[in-house]
Amino acid sequence: MGYHDVLAKFLGMFPNFMEQVKSWTPGQKSNNIKIGLTDGRKLLFTYYNDKEWELTAVNGKVRRV
Repeated sequence: MGYHDVLAKFLGMFPNFMEQVKSWTPGQKSNNIKIGLTDGRKLLFTYYNDKEWELTAVNGKVRRV
């Protein structure tokens, strides 16, 4: 799976982020990408399959609820 495929999976799973994506770059592995949002937040999305994936805040704390 290429980086463009990972971005497509991210946007398919989180369509509410579609208009907020300012930039994206390949991650360190072929299954992840770094995403810059218009409000300055940065995310790391790692895709394993449709049931296993990770979304992590890069420049902040993850709030657990």
